[in-house]
Amino acid sequence: TEAGILYAHWTANTYTVTLDQQSGSGGTGSVTATYDSAMPSMTKPSRTGYTFQGYYTSTGGGGTQYYNANGASVRAYNIAGATTLYAYWTGNTYTIAFNGNGNTGGSMSNLSMTYGTAKNLTANAFNKTDYVFVGWNTKSDWSGTSYSNQQSVNNLATSGTVTLYAKWAKAQIGSTYYKTLQAAVDAATSGQTVTLLGNTTESITINSNKNLTINLNGKTLTLNTSPNGQYGATIRNYGTVTINNGTVNHTTTTSRTILNSGTSMTLNNLTINLTSCSETAVLTASGTTTINSCTINSSGYGVAAQGGSSVNVNNSRITASSGGAIVNVGGKYIKLVDSSVSSGRAIENASRDVIFEITTTSDGYKVSIYGDYSSISLPTWGDVNGQNDLIWHSIYYVSGNRWDVDIRKSEHKNETGTYISHLYVNNSYVAGFTFNVK
Repeated sequence: TEAGILYAHWTANTYTVTLDQQSGSGGTGSVTATYDSAMPSMTKPSRTGYTFQGYYTSTGGGGTQYYNANGASVRAYNIAGATTLYAYWTGNTYTIAFNGNGNTGGSMSNLSMTYGTAKNLTANAFNKTDYVFVGWNTKSDWSGTSYSNQQSVNNLATSGTVTLYAKWAKAQIGSTYYKTLQAAVDAATSGQTVTLLGNTTESITINSNKNLTINLNGKTLTLNTSPNGQYGATIRNYGTVTINNGTVNHTTTTSRTILNSGTSMTLNNLTINLTSCSETAVLTASGTTTINSCTINSSGYGVAAQGGSSVNVNNSRITASSGGAIVNVGGKYIKLVDSSVSSGRAIENASRDVIFEITTTSDGYKVSIYGDYSSISLPTWGDVNGQNDLIWHSIYYVSGNRWDVDIRKSEHKNETGTYISHLYVNNSYVAGFTFNVK
C-alpha cells in the first residue's frame, strides 16, 4: 500500500446577530453572520431627529463597530457565537431664530440646538413701546406653541431653523395675556379684573352681559378716530363696569369720551379728557354712573344725564370750556358731593330735571338744588336714635335757578355720624342719600 495525506476541510460557522435599533425603527432586526466574513447587507433604521452612525458591540457607540453610517460592513465577523449589536445615534443640530414680531428696539442672535439635548432659551432682548413681553410663540399671531422667557426647551425641530416670535401684550386677566384691551374685555367673565399693561389707542365696548373691572394701571387709553360715529366713544358701556386709575382721552372732532348705556358704571381716580369736540366727556344715557375722585376736562360739555339715568359725582373736578360742566337733559338726577365745576355755564338744567350739589360745611353740609320748581323739601335725620331729630328743612332761594338748604348738626342734637336725607321735588321723591357729619 502507498502512504497518503488527508486534509481537514473547515466550514465557517454562522451566527445570529441581533440588531438592537435603540429607539429607531424600520430597519433590519437581525442578520446571519458568517465567521471571518464581511457582515451581511442590512437595511439601516431611522429615528426622528437623529442620524444613524452604525452598529457597535456596546451602546452609545462603544466597543467594536461592525456597520458604518451607510449600513455597510466595516469588518469581518469575528465573534465565535451569537451576539447583539447596538445602533448608535447622534442628535441632529438645528437653529432657533428669534423674531421681534414688531419690536421697536433690541436684537437677538440665533441659538444653536442639538436634538435630544435641552437648553434654555436666550433671555429676551427685544422691546416694544407701550407693550409688555410675555413670552414666545411658534406663530406670529400666538396660534402656535408658546414658551416662556428663558424656558428650557428640547426638540423644537428635527433639523433646519425654527422661528420663535415675541408675544407682546396690552392687557391681562390673571396670568392670561391679550394683544389688545378689547380682546381682554371680551374674554372676561363676571367678576374678573382686566389690567391694562401699556398705553393704548383703541375704543372699548363693554357688552350687556358683562360685569367686570378695568384697571387702567396708571396708563392712558386714547381714541383718535371715530369708528362709531355720533354715538361712538373711547369707552362704551352696555353692562356693569368699574374703571380705575388712569387717563382716558378722546381727540376726534365727534363723539364722546365715555358713554354709559348700561346698568351701572363706576369711575375711580381717572383723568378724563375730551378735546377738539363740542360733545360730552361723560354721558349717561341709562342706568347709574358714579364718578369718584376724577378730573374731567372737556372742550364741550362735562358730565350729562339723560333717559331717566342717575349720576353721582364725588370729590371730583369738572371743567368744560364751551358747554355746561353739569347738564341734565332728561336724567333722573345728578348729585355732586364735595366737587368743583368750572365753565361759562357751570350747571345747566334743560327742563325740571334735578341737579343737586352737596358740600361739606363746618357745621354739617349744604345742599344746592338747581332748577325751576314749584316745591322742594328735604327731610333729614341722623341715624343714631332713629328719627327723633327729623326736620323737614326749608329751602331758600339764592339766585337764577339755584336753591340752597343748610343741614346743621346743631339743629340735629349735635349728632355726628351718618345723616339721611330724602329729596322731594314738586311733591315727588327724587333721591335718598347719606352724608357723614363729623
